[in-house]
Amino acid sequence: MVGFDEKLSLDDAQGRDSAQYSAVLAGVHASAGTGGHQGRLSGMEIVMTPWAAYSLLGAAMHELAGRHLAAEDVLGRRLGTLADALASAPDWPRRFALVDAALVAWGAAGPSGSPLVARAWAEVGARRGIVTTDVLADSVGWGRRQLEKRFREQIGVSPKIAGRIVRLNHTLRALAAGRSPSEVAAAVGFSDQSHLSREFKAMTSLRPRQFVQAIAEHRVVERVPGHLTSVLLDR
Repeated sequence: MVGFDEKLSLDDAQGRDSAQYSAVLAGVHASAGTGGHQGRLSGMEIVMTPWAAYSLLGAAMHELAGRHLAAEDVLGRRLGTLADALASAPDWPRRFALVDAALVAWGAAGPSGSPLVARAWAEVGARRGIVTTDVLADSVGWGRRQLEKRFREQIGVSPKIAGRIVRLNHTLRALAAGRSPSEVAAAVGFSDQSHLSREFKAMTSLRPRQFVQAIAEHRVVERVPGHLTSVLLDR
């Protein structure tokens, strides 16, 4: 997220570790967080697949996982150059063109990601998160330890945690569509409703029924198409 004027505040789901950012990088998270502003916020959000971010940012993804970092600490002067250009651009088409050009240049200068990591990431999504690390390693022709090492480097988390995140997203969408927790537990691959509830609470800080109540009272957002990512609260 590259802001143009006001700062964005971010913290974890328990309200700890709050910080404000003009530009922020967020790695893969396996837990919820909250963001806020003072009533006005303008800027540009760039959402990348983790394996693409590995090349574009030139950083090991496990260094970003579960964290919010000031973008300039990772990107240095090139972030300031882009932020200034975006803020002064006369319209959104020009801003999109500037971002496209910057990402192409960053990707060309960054480390090359492994196509097998990208394939493993896609496989986790295709299987809705329900796949063991051993099966995933076999599918790409690697050993378990090699897959875990490369996955952590280029995705940021282990295949197991990536699967938990993918399965949570399917759970969120099913609950938002009006399905009961017991239905969702069976459909998404939890052993029972209690298992779903424990996992849901661990990753979102809410019980499933608390989440259903929250989305009934507020607006949900898909910042990534097909992924329910946020609930907007007016405070």
